[in-house]
Amino acid sequence: MKSLDEEGKIEGMLTEYIENARSLRKMDRISRDDYEKWTSQIKEAIEYLHQRDLVWGDAKAGNVLINFDGNAILTDFGGGVTKDWVDKEYYETCEGDWQGYERILTFMKPRVDGE
Repeated sequence: MKSLDEEGKIEGMLTEYIENARSLRKMDRISRDDYEKWTSQIKEAIEYLHQRDLVWGDAKAGNVLINFDGNAILTDFGGGVTKDWVDKEYYETCEGDWQGYERILTFMKPRVDGE
């Protein structure tokens, strides 16, 4: 059963514990394959949210976890943003999610092996 607000939108999210997850923010080196995989997974997750009229709301490298299987998982939805990842005028918007996504790519790029 899901709880809907007056507009028919979901009021909460069910999440799972991500055992042995690593924060993207703490990674010093990233393989080319992982970079391509994670950028694609993050992009697809943001698109999925936006297609359902949902916003990530705090897009930054620290809110991307890499699970045991090596997949990127978005965390920390809505409610607060971090300075320098999204400009204030885009807080809690789809535009802010995409700006944060671009800054995540900028964060990852120099950590890619061979770059």
